[in-house]
Amino acid sequence: MKIAVVIARILLGLVFLVFGLNNFFHFMPNQPIPGDAGVLADVLFRHGWFTFHGVLEVVAGFAGAYPCEYFDVSPYVGAGYFARFDLYGA
Repeated sequence: MKIAVVIARILLGLVFLVFGLNNFFHFMPNQPIPGDAGVLADVLFRHGWFTFHGVLEVVAGFAGAYPCEYFDVSPYVGAGYFARFDLYGA
């Protein structure tokens, strides 16, 4: 069971790291967000909140891959992906 936890932790850390680095290097293209959500995303981008979000994801990716009992990013995964689905209208 310990091995499964370590593997899940490393994979989750890699997911956070890859999507956090995507905010800086844009290696996965994004489609334009329609409607009011697009206006909100544009405002957040112009004021630097997406950069701040990218830094937090990169830090969480490194910290999530490190085996520490006091840091757990798994509760935030669902909230982050539900927010992405809400913005893109899945």
